[in-house]
Amino acid sequence: PGQDIRYIEEKVSSASNYLNKIWNSARYVLDVCGENFEPIDIDFDKLEPIEKDILTKMSLTIKTVSSSMDKYEYSMASSHLYNFVYDDFCSTYLEMSKVSLQGNNEEYKKTVKSILLYILKNIIIMIYPYAPFIGEELYLALPNHKKSIMLETYPEAIKYNVGLEGFKSLSEVENLYTMIQDIRNYKVSNKLAPNYKLRFVIETKEKPFNGFENYLFRFSFAKEIEVVSESKSNGIKYVYSEMNLYIEDEISEDEIKAKKDKDIAFLKAEIARGEGMLNNPNFVSKAPKEKVELERKKLADNKAKLAQIE
Repeated sequence: PGQDIRYIEEKVSSASNYLNKIWNSARYVLDVCGENFEPIDIDFDKLEPIEKDILTKMSLTIKTVSSSMDKYEYSMASSHLYNFVYDDFCSTYLEMSKVSLQGNNEEYKKTVKSILLYILKNIIIMIYPYAPFIGEELYLALPNHKKSIMLETYPEAIKYNVGLEGFKSLSEVENLYTMIQDIRNYKVSNKLAPNYKLRFVIETKEKPFNGFENYLFRFSFAKEIEVVSESKSNGIKYVYSEMNLYIEDEISEDEIKAKKDKDIAFLKAEIARGEGMLNNPNFVSKAPKEKVELERKKLADNKAKLAQIE
């Protein structure tokens, strides 16, 4: 507010990626639902915690976006919608919904599809003031659409009756999402493959909502999950609201040997490369002194690492 906006190429690219994200999510939802799908009424009280969580976040987003728009704070409104689209809908719920859509409960599958369409429609209507052409195009692809998005009413926030138990389960949903992210970060920091199987122990006084372990299995590639009231695990501990997670990395002798052989082969190849460069008179005489010294240091470090492993 109160200042001109400079043209910045990175912002154009970021906006393009954002709209592309919405476009691809719309394609996915419409493909999942199929051409002849008729949305059904959503009974919030009968939903699983994952679905309750995304609907409450959708309602909060509508409220904050509408409030910002009423105050002419268009940048803030866009920011609230952006965060919901990226973090809550596309990166999280679209992935979680795949578990429900692969289940055997056909009636609940219809409910999940109806929720996906409901959220997608709200996103399209809210993005319309910022991106009218894409908004109109996506809207006309929705089932039961009007002649134009201009004939639609703006989304209204729904006040859901969550209740005490509901708040507890929504807290567990946040724990689940944070656990999955922590496990992924653990694998990255330890240079493990994304699908590397680990054993997890969840310590909690009360068992989490039904399906909690299924989601954790699916998105963390768990080898085994144990839920206990009191844990004596020596694994790496992560603390959450009302529960703790222990990551136990059980590596077999074969896996240890395979990793050791791989590390040895890599270090030997690096040593051979370094020695080849340093034994080349042209490289030593013509390359910058800093580069030559760096290669000598690398060679010494790799030889020391190889001696430790062998």
